[in-house]
Amino acid sequence: MGCTVKLVGPDMTAGMELTMALQDTICDLRKAVYDRLAAASAPANESAGASAAPAGAATAPQQQHPKLEQLRVIYQGRFVSDDKPIKELKVEEGGTTCVHIVVRSLESKKPGALN
Repeated sequence: MGCTVKLVGPDMTAGMELTMALQDTICDLRKAVYDRLAAASAPANESAGASAAPAGAATAPQQQHPKLEQLRVIYQGRFVSDDKPIKELKVEEGGTTCVHIVVRSLESKKPGALN
């Protein structure tokens, strides 16, 4: 049967729910979130074409989903490691738990930078 994982976070425009097996790992959860975000952004990318806007008109930049390496899972205020199974989040079979998903920037600050 498994459990339901509700995903919320400042980088997600809408909440998301996934059904996962208790033996699945946090890495499996991140992959499922990535796949769902990729599927959600695919129709928007396919329908947007160069001929959709008049010549010379400014177009809004398309939002792309984050890379898998950028997704981080937070449970009860702590980052959760990829190898931890979902059952260690104290969720029971058929139960529901809530985790935060945040997108980490791939750009790192240079040592000695003031900003």
